[in-house]
Amino acid sequence: MQDNDDVRGLQLSGYSTKEACDILYSDIADEIRRYQIRCRKSLSDWLTGTLHHNNRRSIIHWPSCLVLFLNAVFLLVAFGCAQSEKRSLWLPAIALVLLVTLVFNISITVIDVKLLNEEIVRQALSILTKLQDTAKCCNWSSENYLSLNTPASASITVQWTYRDGELVNLPTNLLVRGDIIVLRPGQPVPVNCKEIRENLHSPREVLQFNEGDNFDIGFSDRPESVSKPTAREPLQPTPFMSLDTPFLNNIRVSLENSTIRPVSAYDNEYFEVNSVWLERRITPLIMVLSLLVNILRWTLLKDDVSHWTEMLLTQQVLVTLPLLPLVVPVLWKAVNVIGVAQIIAQFEQSKLIPDEDSHLDQFSTDTSLESDSDATVRVTWKQILEHSKKVVLGNPYFLPRTSNLAHTLGSMTSLCCTDKKGVLSWPNPSAEKVLFLTSTPQMENVSIQSLYGDGEDEDEMKNQATAGNKGDSQDHYVEVLDLTHELKNPFGIQFDDPSWRKHLLNLKPLGLNILLNTCNLATSHHYRQFFDHVNAVSRKIDGTVAVVTRRCLCELSRRIGFSEQATDIFKLDQQSALYRNPPPTDQRKVYLRKTSNMKNRIPMPHMMSVIANEIHSGVQQLFCQGTGDIVLDMSSDFWDGHKVCQLSNHDRKKILDFYHRYSMSSYCSAFAYRPLTNRLIHGSKDAYIELPESHDEDNMVRTGFSETDQQEKDCQYLGQRYHSAESLKSCISEISVDDEVNNYQQSQANMVFLGMITMQYQAKPDIVKLIDKLETACIRFVHFSDENELRSRVFSEKMGLEAGWNCHISLKSDERNLNTSKRSQMSSTTSCLSVSQRISKVASHVSGDVDYPRDSEVHHNVPSTDQKKVKAVGNFSKRYLGISGRSASAPSAINMSGSQVRFESTTDAILSAHAKNVDNNEDDFTMKDTDSCIERRQSSVSTSSKQKVSIDAVHVQIIDRLTPKMTSEQERLPDNEPDATEAQETSCLLQRTQQFEEEFQSLEEIHSESHQTSNTEESTSAAFDISNRAKLPKGIENIRPHLENVDNVPLLVNLFTDCTPGTITEMLKIMQENGEVVCCMGSSASLRNTPVFMQADISIAMEPLYPQLCMKEAVCRDMWTEGKPSPMELSSMLNSLGCSLSCQRDNNISLVKLIAQARSYIELMRNAFLLILSCNFSLILLQLLASIFQLPPVLSGQHLMWLLYLVVPALGITALGNNVDSHVMSVPSGKNINNVSKKVILEFMMYFMLRFVPSIIICLSCFGLNLQELCLLSTKDSNQCNNFLGNRNLTGSWNGIYADYHQGFNHIQNFLLVQIVAYFVCNCTCFVNRRQHLWKQSLLENRLWCSIVPGLLILQVVYSVLDSLAHSTDRKTFSLSDFPLASWVIAFVWPLFLLPLNELVKFFEIRSTVRYQKRVRLEFGTKLGMNSPF
Repeated sequence: MQDNDDVRGLQLSGYSTKEACDILYSDIADEIRRYQIRCRKSLSDWLTGTLHHNNRRSIIHWPSCLVLFLNAVFLLVAFGCAQSEKRSLWLPAIALVLLVTLVFNISITVIDVKLLNEEIVRQALSILTKLQDTAKCCNWSSENYLSLNTPASASITVQWTYRDGELVNLPTNLLVRGDIIVLRPGQPVPVNCKEIRENLHSPREVLQFNEGDNFDIGFSDRPESVSKPTAREPLQPTPFMSLDTPFLNNIRVSLENSTIRPVSAYDNEYFEVNSVWLERRITPLIMVLSLLVNILRWTLLKDDVSHWTEMLLTQQVLVTLPLLPLVVPVLWKAVNVIGVAQIIAQFEQSKLIPDEDSHLDQFSTDTSLESDSDATVRVTWKQILEHSKKVVLGNPYFLPRTSNLAHTLGSMTSLCCTDKKGVLSWPNPSAEKVLFLTSTPQMENVSIQSLYGDGEDEDEMKNQATAGNKGDSQDHYVEVLDLTHELKNPFGIQFDDPSWRKHLLNLKPLGLNILLNTCNLATSHHYRQFFDHVNAVSRKIDGTVAVVTRRCLCELSRRIGFSEQATDIFKLDQQSALYRNPPPTDQRKVYLRKTSNMKNRIPMPHMMSVIANEIHSGVQQLFCQGTGDIVLDMSSDFWDGHKVCQLSNHDRKKILDFYHRYSMSSYCSAFAYRPLTNRLIHGSKDAYIELPESHDEDNMVRTGFSETDQQEKDCQYLGQRYHSAESLKSCISEISVDDEVNNYQQSQANMVFLGMITMQYQAKPDIVKLIDKLETACIRFVHFSDENELRSRVFSEKMGLEAGWNCHISLKSDERNLNTSKRSQMSSTTSCLSVSQRISKVASHVSGDVDYPRDSEVHHNVPSTDQKKVKAVGNFSKRYLGISGRSASAPSAINMSGSQVRFESTTDAILSAHAKNVDNNEDDFTMKDTDSCIERRQSSVSTSSKQKVSIDAVHVQIIDRLTPKMTSEQERLPDNEPDATEAQETSCLLQRTQQFEEEFQSLEEIHSESHQTSNTEESTSAAFDISNRAKLPKGIENIRPHLENVDNVPLLVNLFTDCTPGTITEMLKIMQENGEVVCCMGSSASLRNTPVFMQADISIAMEPLYPQLCMKEAVCRDMWTEGKPSPMELSSMLNSLGCSLSCQRDNNISLVKLIAQARSYIELMRNAFLLILSCNFSLILLQLLASIFQLPPVLSGQHLMWLLYLVVPALGITALGNNVDSHVMSVPSGKNINNVSKKVILEFMMYFMLRFVPSIIICLSCFGLNLQELCLLSTKDSNQCNNFLGNRNLTGSWNGIYADYHQGFNHIQNFLLVQIVAYFVCNCTCFVNRRQHLWKQSLLENRLWCSIVPGLLILQVVYSVLDSLAHSTDRKTFSLSDFPLASWVIAFVWPLFLLPLNELVKFFEIRSTVRYQKRVRLEFGTKLGMNSPF
């Protein structure tokens, strides 16, 4: 390949694909094996951990197990000690069932917890299997990898590596120890490595670097400044050998953090209900109460009750059985498995649905959820059962136990995204604005054909242009055209102005420059090498950053009217590049005063030019593109659409204002052109030209930074500097051919400025729609941006997020301690030079030369000291994020240090005190002078900065008042006569200035702004007030104290800036500690996302859209479609190890539908278990009331088991049969906190009593009437029958009921059993849909209810008949005809009242739920902190 020549001529081949995959497989397998050995547990350890009473992931705990085991023992004891009664024969069978249930529940719980702890390991082993298959059959070539020219993106981590003898762009996580990597100048080192020496006998030490270092070889310190244009040898990529396998760190993090994810909200709910309330509170209370009642009965009414074993043992067992974990744990797991399987089936089914725009819409939101059919993807029960089987058997593909899809998606409160490019935005920036200068008046009636050179109006246009050339009084003005990105085309753009074609004559030179320079693939290698060189240089210069200025603009050129064949008449001849170092600190005293008033990192001024030969005429044309400052410096004229006009200082100022403003949040590229009359012969094609960095006052005028345009000296210089188009030939003829560098530098001077284009990353339309849907569902979308506040806010607004005063927080920590320690080490004696430098830095804040937008506020910051961490090996250093400095170009990098919050009261107090102190020590400096200075300061900035005086203003004015005095005193004496008075006065001045600086530095610690990020391409800053004016914390370490002591606003913001993987992970922990259920969405091609994925409740890995250097060059020539994974696909599988869902670019997945499905299912599941709990409580209350009213057992043991094991679970399952609620996405979900509070319990008990207690009373009334009738039939004398105790004249258990009237009593119990089931069915009918009344939603839509309820009623009748037959005797004592009429009437009439009663209760419940939802929605939308400025 072409790039092989860059690596110093070494013959390198590297590993083959098979060898590398084998090494990667071996390293990962060894790491997994070590983890398994370290975490190996015995069976006793598993049992102890699983059954622990505080284990929230377990569905059963030792207290319940103990009570269940004791109940089985009590039943066996009761059977052994009981009298020979037929009813006691069921006791050992019930005890056996309870013991089997206990063993089964413990077994599935231990197995489930074991599968949970080993799920990540099994997921890693499954990926290893795919890796092994890849090693056997895949033989990748260079065409299967991303192009070497792929632009850098934070969403993709790749590294130049030799594989199979070719240099390829290998995903970083596929690197292995021993790989030969090629480090490009200025790039971060991805892995520990050492240099491969070309000359083994060289005395130079072998370079060796650690992961995270910067490869900026070539400069030991700041590059030497030059006084004239100088040729620089390009820094070359260098081969290194990898010493480690970088993915091992990621898999180590994944394994160690596999169980740290928070317990889901519904598992917490289950734990609170079953363990905290039932096991620890209600069960002991019921046992004590029942035991006390039965002891009293057996003591006081010993002749009227049964044997002591039944009273003290059996009755306790029957009362507590509904509270014990019998079927509920198994049912809970089964229902969860089905819910997860439904989500998985829907997710897999969505991949099979064709979508025309699937490559644009990874998470489509095409559903408005207006109907049930729109709210979900239809899947069959066969698919659900297949996935359920996989989940039960421990298939780890979707991590169903680590991150329960149904729980996490159903309770999600925040959707966080860590990557922007290719995930939230299109992978390539698109043109937003086009600037050019014109002097042609607006011609509204010019036809389109005339602009293209056709039609009868062509002569008219030429005449107007000629007339324009003759008119010297015509003003030049700046024209800016806005462009809009097309929704479905990654590169498509459209002009907003429908009459944009009238500017075609201005745009056509710009379009030709784009085709020959920017989008010329033949120049991509040269520019990439040049950018690497500039990037390495910028890393050695504080406050600068290399910004890519070349991205695809083919679509803009096509819109202008150029076809792909437009460049056929040109032939690329030569390429050249030049750059300029910003002036050092000691040379910027005047320059900094005239630049922006913020600490920033500015783009490294650089420019690339191509020389193209016109094939027919042989004329050379020079087309250049670069940063706005250097291109404008090299231009003397501009093209106005008709002629070449001279650039005035006013024109320059307007262009630079535009560049300053938009380079803060966009990517600005300037374009220029000139014809070459003399052919240039470039002997050193591989050399770059470095321009002098120093600027005199005249050069400052050239760059447009002067405060006035009326200085005669400046105008004289401009007159000497500018040349017209006719003078280009004479100018070039004067160039010395012998001086090659000067020849090229001069050839690129006096160019014709064509225009400037701003580019910006545009939010994907599906993301914008998704955010709108999430807002409706009260799910907060949170963007963790690694960029600074301004860039992040601009993009957030494009996504539709709020980005105002109280909507973003910087997670970058202040480096106060580092600055304080450095200041403490400063010498007590400060030189005059250092003071002057300090003065110049502070004085630079008063610049009012740049016009700022009206809606912005000028923000003033204070420079901070550079922070560097020196490495022991080599000439490399890890650059701290808090780098300061300014340079000669626009303020378009990162905010360095300043305040998130304006503490005006503290500031005013300190400043007033200091002003008073200065007034006492300096007679010439009065408070009146200070006020006048402050007024001048406020008037020099834009109108938006009319606010309270900042620290900078007072500091600047004090220094400005002190400095002139020193200067004036110096001017009074001759230069050669030193004076003691001057020395004394200077010493006094320095002492007062140093005292002020100490106070000012203490204020700097309080007022700190956001810091820069490590993303060089995206670095920017703002000359506006972009800081958050609310009292919000800054730095991750201040989030928790703020939440504890101030308010919860940090949990309500949508944007966090200056983020790193470490701060994102910590912020996710904070959110989870405060009850947020976090879903993290990030790039599957980024190696840095692993810890973030593992921390979130659920993670979704998305394959990003890959950036392209140009739309004419494919991302990857061959994506490997032979059924085996491509390199990027294999990389995505490895990076997605801790993710529950992983999406490829062509998947048609609707996240909204998945959330709707999960929310609806969870709501149904909650209803089901709430119904089961209510029915169980009804059975408990029924037995307790029967004991209190001295009634015999209302339910036998087999009846109770029938209800608990079959009837109640079946009725609960019917609640799961509803379709997805079309309004579920408008219902907010609660946080993952203790939702089962006393208030909730009391509310549940109130609704339970209203729904179920009346039915219990009806059942007991009918039971009493039936017993009374049985007694009357047996005695024929009503006086002998007690209303509660029956015929007390009889002997035996329960006054003969178990003996003489056994059959009749069994009929009465079965009658009660049928009553209970019927009433449960009525309650179930209203429980099926708790959000809608029966008349609003038909029960026939619930297929489970329609099939289970009729079958259950029939089955209940059959069971009661069979049970009656089993207890029948030859002696007929009581039959159905003997039941009193009142019992029949009450039993059959009560359901007619029960249904309306349930609907009435539902009405109040719905109203209460609506109030709660309104409160939650209000809390969701409230972002006002306690220190709102409004």
